[in-house]
Amino acid sequence: PIWKTTTYTRNHNYPPSSNCAEGTDYEMCVLAGMNGCFDVSWTSSIHARHYYDDFHFSEPDVYRAMNEQLLGILGYLPNGYTLIDVESLLVDEELTEEQLLEEERLVETFFEEKGIN
Repeated sequence: PIWKTTTYTRNHNYPPSSNCAEGTDYEMCVLAGMNGCFDVSWTSSIHARHYYDDFHFSEPDVYRAMNEQLLGILGYLPNGYTLIDVESLLVDEELTEEQLLEEERLVETFFEEKGIN
């Protein structure tokens, strides 16, 4: 069995309905072992501009990185396959609440201008 840890929200925290997610993720990963833990905790560092809304990514490379990670756990990545470099998707530094709100406003404005709801 494989346990996928909780994906972080645009505000770099667990979803509000997941008040015990961190502890559950930890315990399930310990139980599943190294090859049974699909740890996506790195999503806590994804830049806010790569989210469509608070919970969904707009950047396909985030999903690509997750798929590559899962295929690696399952042993299905071809020899010599080059993994995507997710560094460009990450926040350079810890953002303040004000900066996060500004990022959210910019993303919303972008989607409004494009006519995307």
